[in-house]
Amino acid sequence: DIGPDGTAGVAFGGHRSMKRDGSVVVIKGGKAVDFATGLDDPKGIIFVAPAKAFFVADIDKIVRIDLSGKASVWKKAEDFPVKPLFLNDIESDGKGNIFVSDSGEFGEGGLKGKGAKIFRVPVFGKPTVLVDEEKSPLIKGTNGLRLVSEYHLDVLDFHTGELLRVRLKDGKTEKVAEGFGGGDGLAVDHWGRLFLSDWKNGKVFCIERPGDKPKLIAEGFKAAADIC
Repeated sequence: DIGPDGTAGVAFGGHRSMKRDGSVVVIKGGKAVDFATGLDDPKGIIFVAPAKAFFVADIDKIVRIDLSGKASVWKKAEDFPVKPLFLNDIESDGKGNIFVSDSGEFGEGGLKGKGAKIFRVPVFGKPTVLVDEEKSPLIKGTNGLRLVSEYHLDVLDFHTGELLRVRLKDGKTEKVAEGFGGGDGLAVDHWGRLFLSDWKNGKVFCIERPGDKPKLIAEGFKAAADIC
């Protein structure tokens, strides 16, 4: 995500079998410079301006990184109503809530399509489950998150390759589009165009307007993950 001085922060996941080998780097002068180290397997990252900090999804916890690069556990596994399995992307509504996707069970061969959910994490208060596979059968391997209005959160599902829309009021979920392989990252530009990445097939798509069919805009990547 982009920090207060326009510097991009990038999460580098380590080996899943190793602890504390993950990090967050910043891009300066075209080079990656260590910003915060000692994380486990960081994935989604977002800068929250009121908090003056980055928040990072790190397997079963959320880590807060201040502007000096100091990292501390903001929400540990025990703070969640159910133990997180594989925290992935993270998003903020700018009103005191952070949303984080839990992609569910992970084993040999990748995600299993079970146990996925999305947590709502208030700055002051305990995390709750916004939606899970019990509330909606569409929830299989939640990954990329992007707030598209004050009422709805878009979700890209890695297991099904579907774009879902979740109503923040009650977690009601509907399918918006499909065909994104291993759906990973979501981003919206200043014109409202939605960009989506397919990790498995190394592609990036664009939906220019709500209701439009997705257009392939780039391909040939080894693994197109989160985008900003």
